[in-house]
Amino acid sequence: MPFDPNQFNLGRIKALREQGLSYAAIGERLDCSVKTVQRWLKKDRQNPGVNLEDARHQNPGRPPKLADEDLGRVVDRLRSNPHTPVNHLPFLMDLNVQEQAIRRAIKNCTDYRHFKAARKAKLSANNIADRLRYANDYVHWTEEDWQHVIAMDEKVFSTAKDGKYNTLT
Repeated sequence: MPFDPNQFNLGRIKALREQGLSYAAIGERLDCSVKTVQRWLKKDRQNPGVNLEDARHQNPGRPPKLADEDLGRVVDRLRSNPHTPVNHLPFLMDLNVQEQAIRRAIKNCTDYRHFKAARKAKLSANNIADRLRYANDYVHWTEEDWQHVIAMDEKVFSTAKDGKYNTLT
């Protein structure tokens, strides 16, 4: 198990060193390297009385390409029109980032997830003719005639056959 530089273990390093143990003996006893023992004792000498956990170097990493206010604008845009393609957003919103940076920021900072949107199947010539025939057969019906009909709204959505169309919701 790797060495966990918490306050308890760092106190143990100090106590063992005060007892006269070598860096190697402390490292062997605590299952850490000699360099780790030396580094944490040096930090304690440089900042006496400071919580050594707070003295750890906090590397925030590379700053995000998309600023928080720009991400807020993107989220507002997606909230108002969720079917806006992400690859169009840099041009539509005058953002100087690539679409992958926008996708990553949306994924890491929001609840939106990327998926392929469902699409309606295209009507064939036979479907159009059948619908026209149905409309012509019942065009003379009154409202009372339609009161006795149970209507069903059946829609068929194809998920991938019609090509890729991505959305974020």
